[in-house]
Amino acid sequence: MKHDDPLDELLLQWQVQTPAPTEFRREVWGRIAAGAQPAPSWLDRMAGWLSHPAALAACIAAALLAGGLTAWKPHPPSQAENMAREAYLQSIDPFHPSHLMAAK
Repeated sequence: MKHDDPLDELLLQWQVQTPAPTEFRREVWGRIAAGAQPAPSWLDRMAGWLSHPAALAACIAAALLAGGLTAWKPHPPSQAENMAREAYLQSIDPFHPSHLMAAK
């Protein structure tokens, strides 16, 4: 089934002819000649730096050290801990006065 539409024939012959802006080629060749590349982002620089084994090992060591120091940070005992410790020591001390009085 063939349609004889004159528009089909016109569409087949139609070609877009849009000239590039006059400054476009000059800008493109200027960038190529200058070797202009966009400045790398901080993420690209960090990824490039961490791709070196020594830098990666240093980062891992620093993270482990920081984590260890944070977890090891001593804290003063609370009043409940002090009371529990004192009660335990009294209960096992054979020379505590409460044990000596019970032995008489």
